[in-house]
Amino acid sequence: MKKLLILFIFLIVCTAQAQTNEKEALTQLNKTVVSLYQNKKFDEALKNALQAVDLSVKIYGSERAETAAAYTNLGVIYSEKKKLGESIENFQKAADVYGKSPGYKGEQSVAIYITLAYTQLLDGRKKEAESSYLKAIETAENVFGKESKESYLPKLSLANFYASYGKLESADDFYLKSYAAAVKNFDKESKEIEQIGNSRSCIFYGRKEGDEKEKAFDAAVDKLFGKDGSEKLGMVNGKALLLPKPRYPVEAHEKRLAGVASVRVKISVQGNVIEAKSICREDILGRTAEESARGAKFQPTTKDGKPVEVTGIIVYNFIP
Repeated sequence: MKKLLILFIFLIVCTAQAQTNEKEALTQLNKTVVSLYQNKKFDEALKNALQAVDLSVKIYGSERAETAAAYTNLGVIYSEKKKLGESIENFQKAADVYGKSPGYKGEQSVAIYITLAYTQLLDGRKKEAESSYLKAIETAENVFGKESKESYLPKLSLANFYASYGKLESADDFYLKSYAAAVKNFDKESKEIEQIGNSRSCIFYGRKEGDEKEKAFDAAVDKLFGKDGSEKLGMVNGKALLLPKPRYPVEAHEKRLAGVASVRVKISVQGNVIEAKSICREDILGRTAEESARGAKFQPTTKDGKPVEVTGIIVYNFIP
């Protein structure tokens, strides 16, 4: 779930002008923290990050963006050291400071709430994580607008969160909201648009192809795109004239691998698969699914009476 939740963890170097020796010392201290972190010297980085927080509070006070950056750095390092309680505490402090800071930056506040939510999930704090995702969305919409590009990522993250716990209606609501933000702000062939489809295909489960709610979702997506849906299809298993069944690899059996493998396919005007790429997993099951998908055959798709290339997703479920 780590990839799908799209974690934004970042280290920040405060670059305030060195008007005093203390400000210069803080700037150098933050640079040291980043360098030590990048070199995986987490114990040393932690010591310096703690000093940076104390010095930032001394110089700027407890409600400035510079201090929020110091709390963020400290939270990142605690996370690397698997001290999730301390990590959450510092991310929460950073979020609180950004909300009150005269130097408040909306993008950083949105990012810190997403990071806080993911860390809360790692610590088993499901309800708190949901609240943090909602706060990220609220912040993005209030600062940048309801369908702003800044609201795209927290909406997708919350959709994935709901899908992971089987709350399919809530998940679809936020998948559609993330689509709306993406369609408004990104190219229709953008990686952001593709990311939504990939995410939903990889973790959204519980409905069968052709389900009425699934049809309604597809229709809502088509409406957002302003098209009839002929260029991009959803799950296409049921549309295949020929769908080779993948073998269950010996290597997968030895490693006890199982589960869903989704493959995004491009289908030619003749109905042949000309591209196939696993979008959920990179292991032997993903590669096996790709091989099988390349052998699939479909009825050619037409638009305005002419055959067109289309993309869709073939889903395989490997059971030992």
